[in-house]
Amino acid sequence: NWPVVIKLAAVLLVPTIVALVAGILRIVDQAGAAPGYARISQIVHLQQQLSDLVGQLGRERDLATAFVATGRVGDHRNLDAQFRTVDSGLRVIVNAAGQVEGLDFARSPLSGLGALAPLRASVTTGFGPVEVVVTEYNDTIDPLIELDAALTRQLDDVAVTNDAAAVHDLLSGREQVARQHAIVSAALHTNRLGPGQDRKSTRLNSSHITI
Repeated sequence: NWPVVIKLAAVLLVPTIVALVAGILRIVDQAGAAPGYARISQIVHLQQQLSDLVGQLGRERDLATAFVATGRVGDHRNLDAQFRTVDSGLRVIVNAAGQVEGLDFARSPLSGLGALAPLRASVTTGFGPVEVVVTEYNDTIDPLIELDAALTRQLDDVAVTNDAAAVHDLLSGREQVARQHAIVSAALHTNRLGPGQDRKSTRLNSSHITI
């Protein structure tokens, strides 16, 4: 019963998001008391922004999925507005990362979001199937999840690092549930699941932490 699955995914997202926000607030609190707190606080703040960006990209994926699955017809102003929201969030993160010493490794995954331009063009004016759109958005989000893990390893405080690792698990878990929601939404519109998507919906790439 696909509608039930959709509702279940939505229900699962709510406590995950609440726990994620609570975890971030706890880390921010701890970072202020940690030795070398200035850099730690900068990184934690960057992770907050990164979590928001992942969430906004997930929202864009949902809107794009619905638009493509319904034949790329009708008004897509909401989708265009979401493009701008994501782009604005990306600019903020790129600027923030540039202010923190030793984060050169962040440039590659962030610059990789340049791939959004052709993906968005295929969403609004292209001809590709909805399954491809979902997969390409997933592939765009994956490096951001990995970047969050890399940022956690930069936190030079045991207590902060442990909490940040737990929050990373929540971020990964939220994306897994959101990804399942996107895949099932696409299946509802097309009356089928794409090849292998029944399996892909239950996990992120093997490099990600499963909760």
